[in-house]
Amino acid sequence: EWLRDRIEVSPDEETSLVRISAEGETPEQSAELATAVMQQIQTTITEYATSSAKKTLNFLQVRYDETMKEFTESRQEFFAYRDRHRDYVEERTSVERQQLEDKYNMNYSLLQTLQTELEKSRMELLAETPVFSVVEPVVQPEKKSSPKLLLHLIGGIMVGFVVSVGGLLLVLGYKQVFMPKEFKKIYDEYKVTGEA
Repeated sequence: EWLRDRIEVSPDEETSLVRISAEGETPEQSAELATAVMQQIQTTITEYATSSAKKTLNFLQVRYDETMKEFTESRQEFFAYRDRHRDYVEERTSVERQQLEDKYNMNYSLLQTLQTELEKSRMELLAETPVFSVVEPVVQPEKKSSPKLLLHLIGGIMVGFVVSVGGLLLVLGYKQVFMPKEFKKIYDEYKVTGEA
């Protein structure tokens, strides 16, 4: 509630500009509050604009890491098998060698495809990341915007005057309406008139 009352954010849809004003106890606090709001708005917009691209990039990165591990294992198996059976020429070793080579080639091909997609996804993320620029930097106010001392003083004097006059009229009216009749007679007899 305290922050809501002291921060004003005004977006302009035509120019895509956002005006931020903040009110604090001191000029430094006002400037810090406006800067914090500006940074939070930039972070929120960036996260919103890039959330889909980030999910895609994260998925591709995980899949690329898994494929790289599988590729490394299949490469080690294939080259180890090839080195062990260098001088053998058998039908059984040829089939096993072909299976290992196919697995190695498939993982290599998949790895290259994922690497290409990963680079595309990184470029897409860069393209979707909004660029912010500060048109007018945060400026510390030179004087306090509130409380307005003169306005409070004049308002207090006026309220005091109205209450005093109202109280006086109330007391005089009370005496006229609720004064006992004996006192009224005495009051009327001894009433001083303006004649000398």
